[in-house]
Amino acid sequence: MDQLLDDKQAFDRFFEHLTDYRQRVPDFQWRIALTAAQRRLYLSAHHSPAPDRLRLVRYRGERCIFLYARRPRQRSWYLHTGFESVAQSRRWLGKVFGVTDAQWKKATNESA
Repeated sequence: MDQLLDDKQAFDRFFEHLTDYRQRVPDFQWRIALTAAQRRLYLSAHHSPAPDRLRLVRYRGERCIFLYARRPRQRSWYLHTGFESVAQSRRWLGKVFGVTDAQWKKATNESA
């Protein structure tokens, strides 16, 4: 809407982008299960419910790495944040969630 002055054009453009969005193919997808201690760390720092599972995804043709999270007893994933690099995501996950080297290695090896 911010790029077009015509509402109809903006509406039509949205659905063009939606189709592209739905057809994205992951280059990689890494999953990390958080421990109870990691969930408590997140809860104490952010004062909001902590997810129990994380999923890092980079889509073919895109540079950004997306972090999705899922809370216990929920079926759907929500977009948590995005990163410019794998190294940046690894540092951030260690700081925010306490993700260990062993968890990182397990996640990256399982998708290989």
